[in-house]
Amino acid sequence: MSKPETGYTAKMREVIKEDPEANEWTYEFDKKGYSGTMDLDIQEGNKFIAWTAIEYKDISRFPARIKAAASALYSEGLRGRFRVVAEGMKVVVSRANIPDFIT
Repeated sequence: MSKPETGYTAKMREVIKEDPEANEWTYEFDKKGYSGTMDLDIQEGNKFIAWTAIEYKDISRFPARIKAAASALYSEGLRGRFRVVAEGMKVVVSRANIPDFIT
């Protein structure tokens, strides 16, 4: 997990803290970053499962903003299924109705 008190994670935590019961949170950065989508299943305890449709052969190319958003959700105590989409300067986090994929 990223450092929850600094950088992108801290910025995303502030957005989530404004309305933790929302169905969607958006943060717009001051410059463009890598695009991508991550689906999350944040469970009770210390379990956090994330997956994407794209295989990243170079993990440094995976969008840091998506990882930060996932860490922010976890750090703020939110549990359940979420989708994180990074595109251009914007990151959108939404509660997701993702079918069961984990048994």
